Amino acid sequence: MADEVHNEADNSAESTAPAPDTGSAVTETVVTPSANELLALEKVRHYMGWSVAGGLVPIPGLDVAALFGVQLKMLSEIGKVYGVTFRREQVKRLVSSLVGSFGSVVAAQVTGSAIKHIPVVGTIAAAFWQPALASATTWALGKVFIQHFEKGGTFLDFDPEKAQSYFRTQFEAMRAATKGAPKEEAPKEAPKEAA
Repeated sequence: MADEVHNEADNSAESTAPAPDTGSAVTETVVTPSANELLALEKVRHYMGWSVAGGLVPIPGLDVAALFGVQLKMLSEIGKVYGVTFRREQVKRLVSSLVGSFGSVVAAQVTGSAIKHIPVVGTIAAAFWQPALASATTWALGKVFIQHFEKGGTFLDFDPEKAQSYFRTQFEAMRAATKGAPKEEAPKEAPKEAA
């Protein structure tokens, strides 16, 4: 743990702002993202594009490997933003544990990859859902680790079980957003949960 770097500073700011004029005196708390969070979200959006490209790889199995590599690179970059040391083997286990806990996501990725064995039709069919699935998984993974790092966490103290609910929320939000919104838009922020 001696070579792990912690970012102890809380860079976010909370302020109380009046709610939209609805005739009531209700106020809401507005959380302003930290500079680190904004930079990390830029990285997530960048790697979402690469994950879509990985989902389009027509060779079964290679598409999943490409996606995993993109996601690891993204987490390395997010770690740099927060001054957190990245150890590839350790992070591979964390990502596998978190994503692997969602059978539906894993099944969809494997099915999407396997269907590419069917000449022409399989590749075309997979091209419709693999990129969206890859994008949603990458978004959710990035958001989970950003939230964890914003709280001063590291890869060493990340608990995949505690992050499952937030991962699912972010994954579903991105899947919903990609069904009806332009691909480059990120979903509205889902409520933050403990990671």
